[in-house]
Amino acid sequence: MAIIPNDEQFIGLSASVNTTERRSALINAESQAYTMQDIVDTVGSALPPAVNPTDQYVPLNFGGEFADSPFSAAIASAGYYGWPVLQTQVGQIISLPPGVDQSNVAPYLDYYGLSIQNNPITGKQTVIGDYNGGTNTRLTIDNSYGPFGRIYATVGGSPALELNSAESIYTFGEAFVNAPISEVQASGGMAIYGAGGEAIIGCGISSPTNGVFRASGAFGFVTIGTTPSRSIGAFVAGSPAMQIGSALINGTPSNTATPVAWTKVRNESGTIYYSPLYQ
Repeated sequence: MAIIPNDEQFIGLSASVNTTERRSALINAESQAYTMQDIVDTVGSALPPAVNPTDQYVPLNFGGEFADSPFSAAIASAGYYGWPVLQTQVGQIISLPPGVDQSNVAPYLDYYGLSIQNNPITGKQTVIGDYNGGTNTRLTIDNSYGPFGRIYATVGGSPALELNSAESIYTFGEAFVNAPISEVQASGGMAIYGAGGEAIIGCGISSPTNGVFRASGAFGFVTIGTTPSRSIGAFVAGSPAMQIGSALINGTPSNTATPVAWTKVRNESGTIYYSPLYQ
């Protein structure tokens, strides 16, 4: 293959022209005939070596050379367009630990990987989570639950967020609702089940089923406290009344005849009442 010097000057001749030099030996020594193929070879030799990107990995310009990016994409099913799955190959890991390669990297990718999946069957669900399936940290956006859809997130494999207008379920933190059964729990978060008339707020100082605030349509009360016996609120079903836990009304005052203070109570009309307190 002939390589044309960078400063070489030449003119083009048709292939039918005889280019044999008949000038002086000095001029002949400084002359060289080139073909268009020589030009193609010269240009090609200055290009970086061709790189065939790995199947399904998105290519990028890496330091001026063609290379695989950390992102891979799955091919859509027949009849669909786009990329139903997009995920990182290594995530934020710059170099893998010794002895780790793509065959055994999965345990590290829970922390450093990313996976985005679109359901190619219904076209209604998108899942964002870790590389190896999104089991530990994931966010699911699912429009198949009704006109308002459902957003569901887990952190460390535990529920962290659910916004489900279709089933009237709303949770935040360490809380969940098992619908259609009215099983509502919140050990360190908030759970609202509109269809079942249940709501609980917990902050880690009560049982998940009691919380520190609970509104129960099934039992007909709204209370604040840590247990039923240590709560105060209102009984709203049947014959409504104030509700006070038994642990808060135990004991006998030393003076049962003369009140020493009064608790002020205001009704919805603004009328003030006083409940006597004995010591």
